[in-house]
Amino acid sequence: MNAPPSLLVNEVRTPNHWVAFRMIGTKSNRDAIGARIRVKAGSRTLIDEVRSGSSFDSNNDMRVHFGLGTAARIDWVEVRWPTGLLEKFDNIKVDGVRTIQEGSGSTATSESKKHR
Repeated sequence: MNAPPSLLVNEVRTPNHWVAFRMIGTKSNRDAIGARIRVKAGSRTLIDEVRSGSSFDSNNDMRVHFGLGTAARIDWVEVRWPTGLLEKFDNIKVDGVRTIQEGSGSTATSESKKHR
């Protein structure tokens, strides 16, 4: 308050990788709240959900972030949308924010379902 603004920049360099997803629902709710995302990267399977959380006079980022460690590639991404549709996405690049729209993936096969 009553001071010049400050800008904090994280300049730490790391060999680790990450990916974040911005989800867009078409048949589900527009923000895809409740969508469950599974990411297979190397020997790890990571799971998270799109959540809407806020407190008084604030709001949280609804993008879903995954730290991939040293994994330089993603094997597959599977999304269960709030409508129940299960889709699989391949060829997702790491180290960036990716947008996934409901209905743009392939319907999950029994092969990806056995990884549950």
